[in-house]
Amino acid sequence: MPKVKKITAIFLGVFILILTLLRENVFLEINAIMNGYTYNNAYFYFLSKGIIDLNLDQLSMLKWGLTISFILLISALTLFIIILWFNNKKYNRISLFVYLVFYGVITLLTLFLWLVNCYDDYYFVIRKMIGVLQSPIPLFLFSSVYLYLTSLSIKTK
Repeated sequence: MPKVKKITAIFLGVFILILTLLRENVFLEINAIMNGYTYNNAYFYFLSKGIIDLNLDQLSMLKWGLTISFILLISALTLFIIILWFNNKKYNRISLFVYLVFYGVITLLTLFLWLVNCYDDYYFVIRKMIGVLQSPIPLFLFSSVYLYLTSLSIKTK
């Protein structure tokens, strides 16, 4: 059974990489349409025909909906991979805690900047933080740290 869990975790890790590539492509297309470009930098074009007729407000709503969806999906997959690979409740709790703290910081920062009317000036900071959540970076960081910690506990026994 452990071998099946490891293979599933690897498959899901590759799926996160593919999902990240698709996410990037979709947002390149949406941003090009929102900015009125006749050409965009997408790697392949498959959405342009479906979204080109949307107005700016609809595109903005689509962007935020997709952003939240990708964050939740990639976060959930990352946590599931950690559960499958390490089978360690402490690592699971740490990963979940880090995600919740990161979500909280982004939410509080966004609300604060919105309340003090500085949101547009510091949007790039929030955007970078959101970018981390919808990327494989947390998976790579958690996996590296947990693999290292696991190797330490094996050497000390």
